[in-house]
Amino acid sequence: SAEQIIDTDPAVILGPSNHADQLTVEMIATRDGWENLSAVTQERVYIVDGDIISRSGPRIVDALEAIATQLYPDLFIVESVDYPIIYTDVLGNQVTITEQPLSIISLAPSVTETLYAIGAGPQVVGRTDYDNYPSEVESIPSVGGFSGETISIETIVALEPDLVIGGSVYQADLAPVMADAGITMFIVEPASVNDVLQTIQLLGDITGNVEGAANVINDMQERMAVVAEVINAIPADGRATIFYEVWHEPIMTTTGETFIGEIITLAGGVNIFNDIEGTYPTISAEPII
Repeated sequence: SAEQIIDTDPAVILGPSNHADQLTVEMIATRDGWENLSAVTQERVYIVDGDIISRSGPRIVDALEAIATQLYPDLFIVESVDYPIIYTDVLGNQVTITEQPLSIISLAPSVTETLYAIGAGPQVVGRTDYDNYPSEVESIPSVGGFSGETISIETIVALEPDLVIGGSVYQADLAPVMADAGITMFIVEPASVNDVLQTIQLLGDITGNVEGAANVINDMQERMAVVAEVINAIPADGRATIFYEVWHEPIMTTTGETFIGEIITLAGGVNIFNDIEGTYPTISAEPII
């Protein structure tokens, strides 16, 4: 009964967001006799996502984290970011991020996917035509293709971004244009799996999503470790030879100098062009045959 709640005087009151009466903090705090409860006077009345707490599925962990954070906020402090952040990008340009960017344009699908994975999706205001994951990104305005000459400077400027993140050295010609427009831009182009992990952490730092980035990295490392345990038991002479086709006309492949080549090796494959010179060489059909 209400009297029992008043007599117990809980330190925290939680209510579900999917309550039939559209429960609010104010509704709880203004109930008769509840105004002097500790939870009310200390402003520790919270509305939690009713779906995650009431449905017996995988999201119960989300409920656990949400409630624990509200009960003991001092013990679940999210690591903050100290701005400015000074970063030297793949072009060698030193870029200074003075504050958390709230509006970001991504110029590569890999960058967009990373931003969403670490929790920075709400900060993305622009993308390229090739960005299709996660599906909600398709509702965001596109600024054009991938290469510099296919990207609309006018669209970028009109979106008024705090930050533009490129994903290839082939977009290098955009950097001085963005600088002239007063828009901060930097380019990432990870060349190895370790580079990918470092780039994820970098984007977490820059966007203020440090914890999200750390969670993504930890998950990736755990999953890679499971694969490695299986692959390491396969002898070298028992591993499958692989030809990876990057493009068909002309035929292009990848070598061991790229993260694609590294992934093939980590997956237990033997890239038949692993040791040739270059990264994405054009080849003839004869060596494959």
